[in-house]
Amino acid sequence: MNKPILLSEALATRIATFQSDKTMTKPSSSDQAGGKANDYRNRLLVTRRHTKGKEHLASVLNWWLGRSGLSIRRLSALADWACGEDGILIHSQVSHLRNGNIKKPGLTNLDSFYEINVAIYRWQVEGASECHRLYGPHKPFGIDDAWLDDSTWLHHPERHKEPLRFGDWAELAVGLLQLPYVGDLNLSPSEARDLSERLATMLDDLACATGLGIRSGLDAVLAAYPAKDPGRRKKLRAVITGQANYEVDELGIELADIAIAVAALRRKPPKSITASSLHAELMATRRRS
Repeated sequence: MNKPILLSEALATRIATFQSDKTMTKPSSSDQAGGKANDYRNRLLVTRRHTKGKEHLASVLNWWLGRSGLSIRRLSALADWACGEDGILIHSQVSHLRNGNIKKPGLTNLDSFYEINVAIYRWQVEGASECHRLYGPHKPFGIDDAWLDDSTWLHHPERHKEPLRFGDWAELAVGLLQLPYVGDLNLSPSEARDLSERLATMLDDLACATGLGIRSGLDAVLAAYPAKDPGRRKKLRAVITGQANYEVDELGIELADIAIAVAALRRKPPKSITASSLHAELMATRRRS
């Protein structure tokens, strides 16, 4: 089944503006004097932007698949169902994309991610009957209902109630769009250990600030933590009590949910603290010796 590929609003607006505004090729006098932030001398090189896009796309994929509990095998099955074509995703390419080892992700991969994300959204928002009408039954592809029930669908930073469009995925790949709720973590193992220890210190302080005592304070932190997966909750408890540290890939998944918990414990709005802002705060604090 062929469905239209939508160009993102931001990209469409840029194209329309370029076609209609002839003054774009004529810098203003303040631009010529270097008086604006978008002075050509401050522009990010396209190759550098593409590198940043590749890195962010890797972070997005790791965060998305980690929070959704999707292995590459499960992702491939979802792609076959959502795209209506067997073998559309190549396992090795997805692995390389998650590691940031492919410069150009390819339209087929981006289209597959787009279709999977939309299918998850439709399952959770529009229901199984609508998905079966659009994609056919999912059971023949070996897909369990729980995969779709428990997965996370990705949204645009300015369009919270709809899934990413194909153009949004393309913008992610070339560094024209970032998802602030994901954040980027390009850490060495030692840097990840340091960040994990800083995080443990912050959460321990928040537990103590409840005034409930050690055990009840820890329970309060876990009550504010939105993830329901027993394994993740057990690992967070171990990190706070100093019995374990998060690895790089775990931090990429956990920071967004821990940011929600920190905001709740500080009695701030849920979206006032993001994965990126929490990371920046942690790195600005002095770690306990």
